[in-house]
Amino acid sequence: MEEIEKLNKTVYRNLEQILLKLDNRLDLKLHAFVLDEDQKVIKTMRVKSILSDEEGQELEVFQEILTGITEFAEKVGFLNDEWETPTAILQFFCNATTTGLNEKYSALNNVSTDITEDQEQEDGTTTTKQYRKYSDEWNLLYTNYFDVDLLKNVFRIKYVLSIECMDSSAREIFLEKPQLSLLRIILDYYFKDYFQLDEGQELILNENTDLENQYMENHVQFLQRMVRIFFGKAQDFISKGSNLNDMINEDEDEDLSNIVTNQYYINNLLEKIDGISTRTYEGANPFGCMLILGEGLLGNLELINYSIRFENTHPINLEDARRIRKLLELTNSENDLYLIADDEFIYGIGKVNWDFVQDNMIFKIEFKGISKYDLVLVTVEERKQLDASVVIEQESKILKMTTSFEIVSRKLCSIAFKNPGIGSGEFSSELFERTMRTEFKEENPEITDEQIETLRMVIKKATEQQSGTMVVITSVKTAEDELKKLKKQSTAIIPTEISPEFIKHLTSIDGAIYFDITGNCHAIGVILDGLADENLGDASRGARFHSAYRYLEKLKKYEKGKKACVIAIISEDGMVNLIPEQANEAVVRQLVVEMIGYIKKKRGSDDPSIEQEILESERRLEIIAGEKAIDHHHYFKIADVFFEELLYLEASKYYTRGLKGSNRFIIRYVRDLALSFLRYAASLPKQDENKLPMYNEALTQFNLLIENSSESELMSNDYNCRAISLHRIGEWENKKELFNLALLDFDKALELQKIGIRYVMYTNRGSLHKTMGNPELALNDFISAEIEKSRVKQIKWIELLIKSDSHLFIQAIDRYTEIKGSNKDIANLEEVLKKMGSETFTNHPDVTASLEKSGLISITDYAETQGVEL
Repeated sequence: MEEIEKLNKTVYRNLEQILLKLDNRLDLKLHAFVLDEDQKVIKTMRVKSILSDEEGQELEVFQEILTGITEFAEKVGFLNDEWETPTAILQFFCNATTTGLNEKYSALNNVSTDITEDQEQEDGTTTTKQYRKYSDEWNLLYTNYFDVDLLKNVFRIKYVLSIECMDSSAREIFLEKPQLSLLRIILDYYFKDYFQLDEGQELILNENTDLENQYMENHVQFLQRMVRIFFGKAQDFISKGSNLNDMINEDEDEDLSNIVTNQYYINNLLEKIDGISTRTYEGANPFGCMLILGEGLLGNLELINYSIRFENTHPINLEDARRIRKLLELTNSENDLYLIADDEFIYGIGKVNWDFVQDNMIFKIEFKGISKYDLVLVTVEERKQLDASVVIEQESKILKMTTSFEIVSRKLCSIAFKNPGIGSGEFSSELFERTMRTEFKEENPEITDEQIETLRMVIKKATEQQSGTMVVITSVKTAEDELKKLKKQSTAIIPTEISPEFIKHLTSIDGAIYFDITGNCHAIGVILDGLADENLGDASRGARFHSAYRYLEKLKKYEKGKKACVIAIISEDGMVNLIPEQANEAVVRQLVVEMIGYIKKKRGSDDPSIEQEILESERRLEIIAGEKAIDHHHYFKIADVFFEELLYLEASKYYTRGLKGSNRFIIRYVRDLALSFLRYAASLPKQDENKLPMYNEALTQFNLLIENSSESELMSNDYNCRAISLHRIGEWENKKELFNLALLDFDKALELQKIGIRYVMYTNRGSLHKTMGNPELALNDFISAEIEKSRVKQIKWIELLIKSDSHLFIQAIDRYTEIKGSNKDIANLEEVLKKMGSETFTNHPDVTASLEKSGLISITDYAETQGVEL
């Protein structure tokens, strides 16, 4: 149904824009199935973005039809479950809530696995190395639906969104405290309040069957509306004095389905906070912290330790932005000194006695500069005890342990110039550990948890430096070698561990700070070098990013092997980018685009560096494939470019990977894979030992194609190419029975091909007849090919055959006579017959008679001109 495909693409396109605006690392996979009024599945599909073939268009939305509800479940990630029947699968997904989906998904997919790997050493011994392989700990699922009336039938389109590369903090909030999840509100409102719905809550389509936005807003405006609602909801919690237990006890899925609450629109906490964030004080940008609590907690002097408390009759209204901006100068986050407020007033400056917080809800506003601030949920949570022991005192057994509580700050959202974001930005301890262990996997001895934590603290402290900086991390050997080369553009120091407290000051000068993986600092103020490349870079990123990226690329291309390196790029607002970047869809796309650029440069070039770049791109793809599943369309895209550049062996490798990744039969790519094998085999020298295996691979794929496709899906060339494979294999292996099979395929190809490339098929069949020892049939096919389209190749075959046997010459003349006078272009055939006749007429009277009868030659005239006596 074209209308549903169109609808799905619109739903996906808008959702992807919204999610990427929230966090540009997020990957969206949209799966859907369509139910009719009888609750029968009529279609299942997956919608995604792929690299576009259109010039000037980078991406396009593509709908991939799935085979049914079972494949749907597998694509969503429920591969390991043993469903009883497809009906059971359908019932589960029809009834599943978002919470239920994620609980089942978590049960089926372990978040991480310890992998043991044996590594052979240079001395021949083997050591066992253990490392952690991460799987889907940053993924989450969400489900909702749209109802739509098409041709007086109401269909329900049930969607399951898989959102990958989620920040762990944002994921935890989404799953465990959904009422405080900005992402959850955005998704709920998207399905209930983004598109126009009628009174029956069915989608309204215009005359072009397009969806109409409810408020004529784009994705940016929608997000700004959502963050206002989110702050309005937080304000509602504060004003009602809600605590965390109140939310846990609610049925979140039922609560969130009734989402359009007018009070959230009326509340104006966002405008108040935003007004404060836009103020400067004596030219300085706003930095500082504010705690927002329920009114009932403000007078609890056990909980709040006021350093300054305003008179009860003169609290400061939150709308007094200029005054509050001045008071922010008195706060100090490191010393837990905050402005104390509810949703309307500031009551003083003080600290919180965290041991009295219990289940009370405390929000923190962290101001990060002009129009930048974070909304943070602060809780106190008991930590797992590891020191429990049983002791006997006065004949009684007593369990003794130390009870510890952790003050946990979870960022609910960040605001920058009215635009919301989620998660902790580009940097988190989980992401850093994962990147370090991936990049330095080959280090011996392996990097330790303590070393990772030391380096994480270095980066964390570097974010406090307000001018931005870079932290470079390499192996000890690489650091030593590189600093020798960079000594003229750095301040080298004796390698030493630096106290994290000093990092803020050491990074205040231009340039990077250079560490090895043990935590020792080797240099400060390092100006990184690197080589520019037309296929690398991102025009939307700044100079610091490109400097780091070029340096990283230089280390990858080191002549003695890749040098592992991780660089933290810290911007002025404290945001951190880690490179190599986490393997999300954007990173994979960029890598594929770069690789395609190198492939296109390869043809006609003898530059060995291009081949090295392709190999490096392949290596990086292999690494990513070990971390996450790469969409099969990326492999197909690479394969298509190899195919276009006549690099058929490389094309076959990527078509194979794509088909394996798709786990399905895709006619176009099976056909292209078969053609890749066939053309590569044909390109090899005649006696090359790989020629036969390649023809066999081609035959296997053409068999697969023809046996699994309907007659309407097949092309005449499919039979033509299978026949060629059979012919060549039969020649190599001297299997005459394969010739008969090839002959049947050539006949089928010519039956299907009414116009166009019939001349190719006639030539191919003629070549087969020649191999089979049927020169008459071969000659007939070559002449038929010449009649379709004149080519030198065919003329040469005709000339060789008629020269070898006078009977074949007469056959060719008779065939010429049959078609003479038609509108076919047979001038070249006529010319070769005349030429051959003039050379042989005196030796073969029967040929001479046929020539004169056909009008090709007048024997009398010819004899006179040549002085030959008849």
